[in-house]
Amino acid sequence: LVRRGEHAALGSAATSTAVKSREGQLSRVHAIWGLGQLLRSGGVQPAALTPFLKDTDAEIRAQAAKVLGHARSAPAASALVPLVQDENPRVRYFATIALGRLGHRPAMPAVVAMLAADKEQDVYLRNAAVVALTGFGDRAALAELATHPARGVRLAAVVALRRLQDPGVARFLDDADPLVVIEAAGAINDEGGIVAALPALARVLERAGTSSAPLERRALSANLRVGDAA
Repeated sequence: LVRRGEHAALGSAATSTAVKSREGQLSRVHAIWGLGQLLRSGGVQPAALTPFLKDTDAEIRAQAAKVLGHARSAPAASALVPLVQDENPRVRYFATIALGRLGHRPAMPAVVAMLAADKEQDVYLRNAAVVALTGFGDRAALAELATHPARGVRLAAVVALRRLQDPGVARFLDDADPLVVIEAAGAINDEGGIVAALPALARVLERAGTSSAPLERRALSANLRVGDAA
């Protein structure tokens, strides 16, 4: 159907709710995938898929968000944002990933709120949030999350800053939670690290009561790499 450009047939199948069964749902999902292929090739506009973001079937909402994200359909961004708070976790996951692919920065507060509400329970949602926060690329806003009360949000911000190779991750070395500090140290030192943040990591050894071996090893490594008189 995609090869023949039959968008009308795919649209009809995607909207059909005549068969209330798993097979009927799967038929709709396949039609949405077909429309997604046409969207990526320019055969249809995002408006052919955005109505499905409000479907009563959670899986339909999830798949519509997924294909819009794959197509990087910027006009669909505002319609995707409410789905970050959807009652269904798969919908939240795909909507968050999609917004990250679009780099839609206005969605950042919604993604942070979703992550905080999850309370570090769902690793898939945590990954989706990291993908989105990295895709938004708002380095200053990510560094500001160092003061967020939710540890899960701070951990996600560290990973996003690590992926962006941003020295702002050094702010998280002062976190009250040891896990956040170790994650920040790993971001600065490991796999080539973030050179501009090495001096901040090196100074961690000046703190009283530092007793974490993973942190100490990375701080020693930072001192070795900085290699100045101090």
